[in-house]
Amino acid sequence: MGNAQSSKTAASGDIVILGVNLNTVNYWYVFYILFSIAVVAGGSYSLYSSATLGKTIIYAVGASLVMVFFGMRWFGNIPEKSNVWPPTINTCPDYLTHNGTGCVDYLGVSSQVGGFPKSTKTTVQYFGGSTTPGPYTSTTVNTAITAADTGRLQAICDACSSGGLTWEGIYDGDTCLVLNRFQATKQFAKATKCTP
Repeated sequence: MGNAQSSKTAASGDIVILGVNLNTVNYWYVFYILFSIAVVAGGSYSLYSSATLGKTIIYAVGASLVMVFFGMRWFGNIPEKSNVWPPTINTCPDYLTHNGTGCVDYLGVSSQVGGFPKSTKTTVQYFGGSTTPGPYTSTTVNTAITAADTGRLQAICDACSSGGLTWEGIYDGDTCLVLNRFQATKQFAKATKCTP
């Protein structure tokens, strides 16, 4: 039987005992476990020695549940922070409504005369596609970012600009934020010799 390989390989200089890399151990968590055992065992022992078995069982179960709850709260799986801003992209440009097929403006939010027209019940104007549902939603933006399609990202920003619209994380009324962020990511990856 050979040595079991973990999914993370130990780097040179790491101390590994029984498959546990001591350089990656959360010592606060280890301290919390030892503290929890001491609190539950100590309290149970003092209650048991006073000959109150019912109280001892209730205390042991209750204290264990409290310790497990706070242990999971403090040391549970914490998702890694994303460095991408915004963390989510709105489905449509600011103040536009997604009506199931595309983005429409029921409020008249365009900042330009002759920009993106306000829709009515009888005449629906879709963002990026006039009277047919346009191709510009958050799905389009995410697909363009994934495919590294800078032309498509620029087209989305141009559509916002010509329509007099803003879109948080995409176009702020002056700058194509998504394109700048995408190009900065590519430059960083190139500088660190990574592939995005």
